[in-house]
Amino acid sequence: MSQPLYSSPIESLPRKLFRRQDEQKIDDLLTSLLKQLAEGQLSLPVTVKELYNRHKTKRTRPSLDEISTSLQAVAALYSRVFLIIDALDECQAFHGYRKRFLSEMWSLQNKTGVNLFATSRFIPEITEMFNESMQLEIRASTQDIWRYLDSHMPQLPGCVLCSSDLQEEIKTDIIKAVNGMYEILKILVTRAYVA
Repeated sequence: MSQPLYSSPIESLPRKLFRRQDEQKIDDLLTSLLKQLAEGQLSLPVTVKELYNRHKTKRTRPSLDEISTSLQAVAALYSRVFLIIDALDECQAFHGYRKRFLSEMWSLQNKTGVNLFATSRFIPEITEMFNESMQLEIRASTQDIWRYLDSHMPQLPGCVLCSSDLQEEIKTDIIKAVNGMYEILKILVTRAYVA
């Protein structure tokens, strides 16, 4: 598979970690982490330069193993690394992407000592993968959600602002639908403003 030629190795790495689900590939996720860690160094790590130069003339992409090896080498340059993986449940599960991504993260942790912190909705498959890790369930309380919605009511259309009964009905329905999950709340509120 070929990719456009970029002027520098760091430029050729993807920007976002989790993009739309249909665009997520394990090599893109690991490459994004590699880029973030490489950018934190004063100069571009040798392993990234070598990786870039190996594929520059052929206009090819590095293999998953090459990316993983470079990621481990760059992570090892730091005294401590904290990787925060937000919304792991949004990482593709089909084709084994999520499982492979987590396998790479566990390997990275074992080989370099990186600290992993992940958030996810409760999905048994993900929870089982973190069996031996410290886990903490975090849920928004009804009062937290109510305050959040109250603070965003002024952004709704005038017909809603004129009716306190309608505002109460909207807040009650959203609280029922959210069931303590703040991310869903943000999505529901955003969609309400757009509609």
